[in-house]
Amino acid sequence: MALSTEPAEALVAGYLAGRTLPPAVHKAVVLAARARLIDGDVPVLDEMLCIVIDRGVEAERAIEDFSPHTHGTRERS
Repeated sequence: MALSTEPAEALVAGYLAGRTLPPAVHKAVVLAARARLIDGDVPVLDEMLCIVIDRGVEAERAIEDFSPHTHGTRERS
């Protein structure tokens, strides 16, 4: 039986703690975490994957900052 993406989604969501990623980056990170879970790699969210997540969050914030819908008024967290 193949492992669903739900455990990986939960791990990524916990690390994100309310932050968001661009959809393509989110999917890639979840699939990488799933692969690490299947392979038994520990930690699942290793330093490199956390760097990818953090950079993805920064990219998403930059996109939101320049979105015509926010007019640059989005508050920084």
